[in-house]
Amino acid sequence: RSGGRPGPAPTPSRGSGSLGAGRVLAIGDGGNDVAMLQRAHVGVGLEGREGLQAARAADFSLGAFRLLPRLLLVHGRLAARRTAFIVHYCIYKSFIICLLQLAFAAASGFSGASLLDSFCIMAYNVFFTGFPVMASALDQDLPADALAAHPALYADVAHSEVLLLSSRSLCAWIGRAAFQALLLIVVPSCAFGGGFPLGGAAASDADQPMVALTAYTALILVQNLTILLEASHVTRLNALVVVGSLGAFMLMMGAVGNVSANASYGVLARLLVDPRYWLCVVLLVVGCLAPVVACKMAALHFVPPATLTLSERMALKLSSRGSGAEAGGAEPLPLFGSGRRMARRAKKDF
Repeated sequence: RSGGRPGPAPTPSRGSGSLGAGRVLAIGDGGNDVAMLQRAHVGVGLEGREGLQAARAADFSLGAFRLLPRLLLVHGRLAARRTAFIVHYCIYKSFIICLLQLAFAAASGFSGASLLDSFCIMAYNVFFTGFPVMASALDQDLPADALAAHPALYADVAHSEVLLLSSRSLCAWIGRAAFQALLLIVVPSCAFGGGFPLGGAAASDADQPMVALTAYTALILVQNLTILLEASHVTRLNALVVVGSLGAFMLMMGAVGNVSANASYGVLARLLVDPRYWLCVVLLVVGCLAPVVACKMAALHFVPPATLTLSERMALKLSSRGSGAEAGGAEPLPLFGSGRRMARRAKKDF
C-alpha cells in the first residue's frame, strides 16, 4: 500500500473466496493463531511452549510438527476412504429396500399393502446389515508405514471420483441398487406367481409371503457379500460379522415364522423344501453381484490404481529378502526427508 500507514492484513474466513477453490489447512501453536485455526477449513494445533490455546481451538491436536505427515497421509487418507464407502453403502442399502417396496406398491396398484412386514424392515438395518458396516470402518488397503512412505498414494485418493464422494460415484451406487432391486422383485414373482400383477393373472394372494421371503433372503445375502466384495482385505472380523449376520437372519426368521399371529407363519418351513426357493436365491445372488465383479475386473485391468503397483512392489521386495537381492523400484519415495526414518518415528509416536 503506497502512502499512509499499512492496515492490518485481511483474515481469511472459512469457505470464503480468499481461501481459493481448494481446502486450506492451518497450523499454529500459540494463542495468536486461534483465529486462523478456526477460520481455516482444517485447523491443526500444536501443543508447545506457548500453551494449549491453539490445540484446544483446532480440529486436530498434535504433540509435535513431525507428526503432521502421518496425520495427513495415513489417518487422513484412511478416514477419507472409509467415510466415503460408509456413506455410499448406507445410501445404497437404503435405496434398494425402498425400491423393492416401491416396485411392489406400483405392481399392486398402490393399494397400501407392503411387500415386507414390519419386523423385516426393522431388522434389516439393525441386525442384518448394521454390524457389517461397523466392521468395514476398520478396512485398510495398505499398511500405515507404506502410506507414510509414499505420499503419492494420498494424491491418488484425493483426486479419485470413484473412491471419494462425488456425483459420479453416487450415481453408480444408486444405479447398482436399482438394477438389483429390479432383479429381486421380478425373479421371485415369476418363480412363485406372487399375489400381484408381476406374477401373472392366475397368481394367488397366498404366494405373496413366499415371494417376499425369497427376495428378502437374497437381499440379505447380497448386502453381506457386498461388504466382503468392497473390502480391501477380508479379515477375521469381517468374516465373523458377516457369518454372524447371516446366522442371526436364519434364527430370527425361523423364530418369527413359528409365530401363528405373523403373516409369514410357516412360510420359511415350506420354502426350505421347495427347490424353487434355492434356485431363485442362487440366481439372484449371482445376477446381482456378477456385473459388479465384472466392472471391477475391467477397471482393474484398464485403469489400475496406484496401490496395486505398490502392493506388487512390496510383495517383490519381501520375496527377495531371503536371497538378498534388491527389488528394483521398490524403494519408498522421500517424505519430508528420509521416508523410512520418518515412518519409523511416526509409528513410535503413535
